[in-house]
Amino acid sequence: MTSPRTFLRLIPSILLVTIGISLIPSSPATAVVAPDNSFKDDWYYAPGVLVVEFQASVSKSAFRTGKGSVQTGLADVDQLFTSLGVNGLQRMFFQTQKSLQRGDLDLSGYYRITFPEEVSLDAALEALQALPAIGHVEKVGVHPIMAIPNDPSFSSLWGLNQASDRDIDAPEAWDVESGDSAILVGAMDSGVQWNHPDLGGSPPDYINGNVWINWEEYYGAEGVDDDGNGYVDDVRGWDWVDVSDAWPGEDGQFPDNDPIDFNGHGTHTAGTMAAITNNGVGVAGVAGGWGSGTPGCRIVPLRIGWSQANTSGNETGYVRMDFAAQAFNYATQIGVTAVNCSWGSSNSGGIAAALTNATNAGMIVCNSAGNSNNQTPGYLSTRADVISVASLASTGAKSSFSNYGTYVDISAPGSSITSTYSNHGTPTYASLSGTSMASPHVAGVAALLRARQPELTRQQVVDLILNNADNIDAQNPSYIGLLGSGRVNARLALDQVFVAQMSANERIGLPPLQVSFSGSIGTIIDEWKWYFGDGDSALGQNVMHEYNALGAYDVTLVATGPSGQYVTAHPDFVIVHSDTLEFLDFVGHATQPLYCDVRLRNFAPISSLRLPISFAGNMDLVLDSISRVGRRAAHFEAVTILSNPPGTNTATIQLTANAGLGSPPLPAGEGVLMRLYFSQTAAPPLLGQAVVDTTRYSSYQFTAATPAGDYFPEIIAGTFTVNGGVRGDANGDSAVTVSDAVFLINYIFAGGPPPPLYNGDADSNGAVNISDAVFLINYIFGGGPAPGI
Repeated sequence: MTSPRTFLRLIPSILLVTIGISLIPSSPATAVVAPDNSFKDDWYYAPGVLVVEFQASVSKSAFRTGKGSVQTGLADVDQLFTSLGVNGLQRMFFQTQKSLQRGDLDLSGYYRITFPEEVSLDAALEALQALPAIGHVEKVGVHPIMAIPNDPSFSSLWGLNQASDRDIDAPEAWDVESGDSAILVGAMDSGVQWNHPDLGGSPPDYINGNVWINWEEYYGAEGVDDDGNGYVDDVRGWDWVDVSDAWPGEDGQFPDNDPIDFNGHGTHTAGTMAAITNNGVGVAGVAGGWGSGTPGCRIVPLRIGWSQANTSGNETGYVRMDFAAQAFNYATQIGVTAVNCSWGSSNSGGIAAALTNATNAGMIVCNSAGNSNNQTPGYLSTRADVISVASLASTGAKSSFSNYGTYVDISAPGSSITSTYSNHGTPTYASLSGTSMASPHVAGVAALLRARQPELTRQQVVDLILNNADNIDAQNPSYIGLLGSGRVNARLALDQVFVAQMSANERIGLPPLQVSFSGSIGTIIDEWKWYFGDGDSALGQNVMHEYNALGAYDVTLVATGPSGQYVTAHPDFVIVHSDTLEFLDFVGHATQPLYCDVRLRNFAPISSLRLPISFAGNMDLVLDSISRVGRRAAHFEAVTILSNPPGTNTATIQLTANAGLGSPPLPAGEGVLMRLYFSQTAAPPLLGQAVVDTTRYSSYQFTAATPAGDYFPEIIAGTFTVNGGVRGDANGDSAVTVSDAVFLINYIFAGGPPPPLYNGDADSNGAVNISDAVFLINYIFGGGPAPGI
């Protein structure tokens, strides 16, 4: 067996203290209740919170705000704050200069203060109201309208929400932000049970859940590195484990594209980060979205750990630093926002360089502080660019097993945490304890912050987490200064995120396209700067710009004010197009299948296309079927005929990219979208022409939906030309003879009259040229095949 010194043990010495595996029965969610002494019918006053309005004459320049960092520079106020144990001072309202100029009330004097819940609200209010610097003081009412998911086991997830509020305020945070499928969170662990119904969604393909799908590989060719990242068919992450002494039944040898979990530890931490929330199943994740309508952040399975026997013969989880280094590099390349590392570590295997590269790229790395109840950190926890997380019990006190020390950055719930689990490959649920369980809570909050504002830098995310934590000194008097900045609080952190919003009067159109841009944000801004994506920029909150060249343009807004710089960037925000939807002409014989190819050229990615068509002329046609095999419409999950009423010569086709399985929009491009097959209803078939086009004479309107809005490309109609002639009868005398070959030679080389395409195309290759004359001569004189009918 490999020596334990070669690997870093995950379970139990560092990561895991207790484990209880159980299937979670379905049961109604339990409502949150307030403390008994706070009831006022169905609402109550929040304990330990008051809102104060400072007099307009009071300068705020000396205020130090945040959690655990409180100072006003006013001697009598600071003295009272100390006596009350005030541990938080936060500005309540943020206003733009424009809003103040138009006559809005100046609310800059309002601040929220927090203090221990044991302090009497009435006594604190009376004392504060007596200070000359304070205009008035208000209690804070708490009412029962808040986000509580319908997951049956949510009531047992005390780390997310509990009556005594020793939690991370997840439901309060979900009122602001619940996750975004564009934000990736890395589960760097023993793998992920990606087919777990509370993670990957529903069978058979498990692509409608919160597990990341690499769409380039999913739609690409099997056995090919379609996205060029060095990993073949990495549809849902990667498995780097390559060991010879894995536990029986474990996938131990050879890296592969299936990062499935056997040990269970990785599935548990992944579920805490982003299990599907509000889906009526199992548990909820910190950044798990809000059911099918609001997908959560995507979990990227990064398998670097496995099960093997320890020196006592018991199954134990391990990781290797070289695997971890590779996983860091992979996660960096695909744009992972935050990664959870619930394992011990050493500076070996190339991990230092890979980790530095990852954090320089903006990745937030969270690491469990350890389960030895001492002050000895692992390598990751010694680094300034890693968030080291200690564990708390449901009382708010340090978990008995948790490490502590000045190296700890923050604490989070870690005792008896219920989450998703893999029991040797079988999806289930389990209650585990350890700093392993604490760290993914913080990684989930980091993902929520990036979902709220993707342009936040790594340091801004870290500062928001650390500077907005709940003070836990009262519950941990022996560990003051050794459990980081306090207990992570998702809602407080989100409340400090300002998002610069951009809007435009038009986002898609033909050139030249004039666009009026407007910016807005809930704080004071001194400078607005726009980058239009075509090399031009402009200053001002509201600006106009003209686009002349075709293309999709990324637009960026940078808003700078006293409280910082806020950047919002939107890809493909403005699309200048010359898109066309063309029905290609068809020329053929009455005995042939009639079809029309529809060709689409699009600059904008299309999420859905509703296409009413008409086929009118001197033929009675009916739409028989649609073929998309090998054509661009194969990208769409659903292609249906919404209407095809007989005798009307009309039909309506609906193409939808994401019909429930998560497929992205059809990318920009050009090519045949689909083939429409028709038949004639008259007998014998009528000969002549019919025009295929879109129609406005329908209960359905043409709609092409894109991220920039609905639009109408240029429509180019097509024509059916159907004749009843004989193939090869170029001169139209109803017989195929040598005179037809002579007719073709005269047409091709001497400028003679052209034959009808069907008649002159003797070899049935879709064109009339010298090969048809050769075909006829071979048929007449050489015994070759006859022209087709």
